Amino acid sequence: MRSWFSTRGILIVIFAVSILPILTYALTLGYQGKLTNTAGVGVNEALPMTFRLFNAETGGDNLWSETHDGENEIPVVLGFFDVILGSINPIDLEFNEQYWLEIEVDGYVLIPRMKLQSSPYSFSATVADSVATGFFVKSINTVTPDTVFGNIQLVEGTNIDITEIPESNEIRISANV
Repeated sequence: MRSWFSTRGILIVIFAVSILPILTYALTLGYQGKLTNTAGVGVNEALPMTFRLFNAETGGDNLWSETHDGENEIPVVLGFFDVILGSINPIDLEFNEQYWLEIEVDGYVLIPRMKLQSSPYSFSATVADSVATGFFVKSINTVTPDTVFGNIQLVEGTNIDITEIPESNEIRISANV
Protein backbone atom coordinates (compact mmCIF):
# COMPACT_ATOMS: atom_id res chain seq x y z
CA MET A 1 0.00 0.00 0.00
CA ARG A 2 1.42 3.37 -1.00
CA SER A 3 0.88 6.52 1.00
CA TRP A 4 1.91 10.10 0.30
CA PHE A 5 2.52 12.42 3.23
CA SER A 6 3.30 16.12 3.27
CA THR A 7 6.41 17.08 5.19
CA ARG A 8 5.35 20.68 5.95
CA GLY A 9 4.68 19.93 9.61
CA ILE A 10 6.85 18.23 12.16
CA LEU A 11 7.74 14.76 10.97
CA ILE A 12 8.62 12.30 13.69
CA VAL A 13 9.24 8.73 12.78
CA ILE A 14 9.04 6.14 15.53
CA PHE A 15 10.92 2.93 15.05
CA ALA A 16 9.49 0.38 17.45
CA VAL A 17 11.65 -2.66 16.93
CA SER A 18 11.87 -5.39 19.50
CA ILE A 19 15.46 -6.42 20.22
CA LEU A 20 14.49 -9.90 21.43
CA PRO A 21 13.94 -11.48 17.99
CA ILE A 22 17.23 -10.01 16.78
CA LEU A 23 19.14 -11.75 19.55
CA THR A 24 17.70 -15.17 18.72
CA TYR A 25 19.16 -15.75 15.27
CA ALA A 26 22.31 -17.83 14.89
CA LEU A 27 25.43 -16.27 13.41
CA THR A 28 27.35 -18.15 10.75
CA LEU A 29 30.63 -17.37 9.01
CA GLY A 30 31.77 -18.56 5.62
CA TYR A 31 35.36 -19.79 5.51
CA GLN A 32 37.47 -20.98 2.58
CA GLY A 33 40.90 -22.54 2.77
CA LYS A 34 43.54 -24.50 0.91
CA LEU A 35 45.30 -27.64 2.14
CA THR A 36 48.44 -29.04 0.55
CA ASN A 37 50.71 -31.95 1.37
CA THR A 38 54.42 -31.51 2.15
CA ALA A 39 55.17 -31.46 -1.60
CA GLY A 40 52.76 -28.54 -2.10
CA VAL A 41 50.16 -30.64 -3.93
CA GLY A 42 46.50 -29.95 -3.13
CA VAL A 43 44.74 -32.57 -1.02
CA ASN A 44 41.79 -34.49 -2.55
CA GLU A 45 39.75 -36.14 0.20
CA ALA A 46 37.13 -35.46 2.83
CA LEU A 47 38.76 -34.67 6.16
CA PRO A 48 37.60 -34.18 9.74
CA MET A 49 38.14 -30.58 10.85
CA THR A 50 37.59 -28.67 14.07
CA PHE A 51 37.29 -24.89 14.13
CA ARG A 52 37.75 -22.81 17.30
CA LEU A 53 37.47 -19.11 18.09
CA PHE A 54 39.84 -17.65 20.69
CA ASN A 55 40.23 -14.19 22.20
CA ALA A 56 44.03 -14.24 21.76
CA GLU A 57 46.53 -15.12 19.04
CA THR A 58 48.17 -17.67 21.36
CA GLY A 59 46.77 -19.05 24.59
CA GLY A 60 43.58 -17.25 25.53
CA ASP A 61 40.11 -18.69 26.00
CA ASN A 62 38.43 -21.10 23.61
CA LEU A 63 35.13 -19.20 23.20
CA TRP A 64 33.51 -21.41 20.55
CA SER A 65 34.25 -24.60 18.67
CA GLU A 66 32.68 -26.82 16.05
CA THR A 67 33.78 -30.23 14.77
CA HIS A 68 33.00 -31.53 11.28
CA ASP A 69 33.59 -35.27 11.33
CA GLY A 70 31.90 -38.48 10.22
CA GLU A 71 29.27 -37.64 7.63
CA ASN A 72 30.03 -33.93 8.22
CA GLU A 73 33.70 -34.22 7.13
CA ILE A 74 34.79 -31.36 4.88
CA PRO A 75 35.36 -32.30 1.22
CA VAL A 76 38.70 -30.96 -0.07
CA VAL A 77 39.11 -30.78 -3.87
CA LEU A 78 42.47 -29.85 -5.41
CA GLY A 79 43.34 -28.53 -1.96
CA PHE A 80 40.38 -26.15 -1.71
CA PHE A 81 37.56 -26.39 0.81
CA ASP A 82 34.80 -24.21 2.15
CA VAL A 83 32.69 -24.47 5.27
CA ILE A 84 29.94 -22.56 7.03
CA LEU A 85 31.10 -22.07 10.61
CA GLY A 86 28.16 -22.18 12.98
CA SER A 87 26.20 -24.65 10.85
CA ILE A 88 26.59 -27.39 13.51
CA ASN A 89 27.15 -25.35 16.67
CA PRO A 90 25.68 -21.82 16.43
CA ILE A 91 28.13 -19.00 17.12
CA ASP A 92 26.82 -17.11 20.14
CA LEU A 93 29.52 -14.43 20.38
CA GLU A 94 28.82 -10.70 20.19
CA PHE A 95 31.77 -9.87 17.88
CA ASN A 96 32.55 -6.80 19.94
CA GLU A 97 36.20 -7.80 20.52
CA GLN A 98 39.03 -9.31 18.48
CA TYR A 99 38.90 -13.07 17.77
CA TRP A 100 41.33 -15.57 16.22
CA LEU A 101 40.35 -18.72 14.30
CA GLU A 102 42.18 -21.96 15.02
CA ILE A 103 41.80 -24.88 12.61
CA GLU A 104 42.51 -28.52 13.39
CA VAL A 105 42.69 -30.90 10.40
CA ASP A 106 42.61 -34.64 11.04
CA GLY A 107 44.09 -34.17 14.53
CA TYR A 108 46.77 -31.61 13.55
CA VAL A 109 46.36 -28.01 14.75
CA LEU A 110 47.42 -25.53 12.07
CA ILE A 111 49.44 -22.56 13.29
CA PRO A 112 49.33 -19.64 13.55
CA ARG A 113 45.73 -18.79 14.35
CA MET A 114 44.11 -16.42 11.89
CA LYS A 115 42.93 -13.00 13.05
CA LEU A 116 39.32 -12.40 11.99
CA GLN A 117 38.90 -9.30 9.88
CA SER A 118 36.09 -6.80 9.39
CA SER A 119 33.35 -8.92 7.79
CA PRO A 120 32.35 -10.91 10.89
CA TYR A 121 32.37 -7.72 12.93
CA SER A 122 29.58 -6.28 10.82
CA PHE A 123 27.29 -8.34 13.08
CA SER A 124 27.89 -5.72 15.75
CA ALA A 125 27.54 -2.30 14.14
CA THR A 126 28.34 0.64 16.41
CA VAL A 127 25.10 2.44 15.64
CA ALA A 128 22.95 -0.67 16.09
CA ASP A 129 24.45 -1.27 19.54
CA SER A 130 23.49 2.22 20.69
CA VAL A 131 19.91 2.40 19.38
CA ALA A 132 17.19 1.80 21.95
CA THR A 133 13.73 0.41 21.31
CA GLY A 134 11.22 3.20 20.65
CA PHE A 135 13.93 5.67 19.57
CA PHE A 136 12.62 8.88 17.97
CA VAL A 137 14.16 9.92 14.66
CA LYS A 138 13.82 13.57 13.66
CA SER A 139 15.74 13.31 10.40
CA ILE A 140 16.76 10.62 7.95
CA ASN A 141 19.99 11.06 5.95
CA THR A 142 19.92 14.84 6.56
CA VAL A 143 16.29 15.11 5.44
CA THR A 144 14.46 17.15 8.09
CA PRO A 145 10.94 18.61 8.13
CA ASP A 146 12.37 22.10 7.60
CA THR A 147 14.45 21.21 4.52
CA VAL A 148 12.05 19.12 2.43
CA PHE A 149 8.88 20.33 0.76
CA GLY A 150 6.53 18.32 -1.37
CA ASN A 151 5.82 14.65 -1.08
CA ILE A 152 7.79 11.66 0.17
CA GLN A 153 6.65 8.20 -0.81
CA LEU A 154 6.59 5.65 2.02
CA VAL A 155 5.89 2.03 1.11
CA GLU A 156 4.83 -0.68 3.55
CA GLY A 157 6.54 -4.04 3.34
CA THR A 158 5.71 -7.53 4.56
CA ASN A 159 7.13 -6.78 8.01
CA ILE A 160 6.81 -2.97 8.11
CA ASP A 161 3.65 -1.02 9.01
CA ILE A 162 3.21 2.71 8.35
CA THR A 163 0.50 4.55 10.30
CA GLU A 164 -0.44 8.23 9.97
CA ILE A 165 -1.46 9.97 13.19
CA PRO A 166 -3.07 13.22 11.91
CA GLU A 167 -3.86 14.79 15.30
CA SER A 168 -0.16 14.84 16.26
CA ASN A 169 1.22 15.29 12.71
CA GLU A 170 3.26 12.09 13.10
CA ILE A 171 3.96 9.01 11.06
CA ARG A 172 4.60 5.80 12.97
CA ILE A 173 6.72 3.14 11.30
CA SER A 174 6.97 -0.19 13.06
CA ALA A 175 8.86 -3.29 12.04
CA ASN A 176 8.78 -6.92 13.09
CA VAL A 177 12.11 -8.67 12.67
